[in-house]
Amino acid sequence: MIISKQWLEDQKACAEGIAWFESQTETDATEIIKSWVEKKEHLNWANWLMVRTMDYRQRVKIHHKKKRTHQLGQSKFNDYLVTKC
Repeated sequence: MIISKQWLEDQKACAEGIAWFESQTETDATEIIKSWVEKKEHLNWANWLMVRTMDYRQRVKIHHKKKRTHQLGQSKFNDYLVTKC
């Protein structure tokens, strides 16, 4: 998904995040998120952006996996992700 300053404002992004966005050239949300995760920076922004760019189906899938985490326990959940995803 391509994002813009206007999209960030419409989503009520923080002023610091908008300023960061304007200071660089990448507009693809996936690439921005991947960059932050790889660099281990702005992880809270990555989470914020990720959930706002997901469609309904993706959100439901994540919700289902979270529900399974509570039912299975974290170690079993990690095994579940490897075999089911």
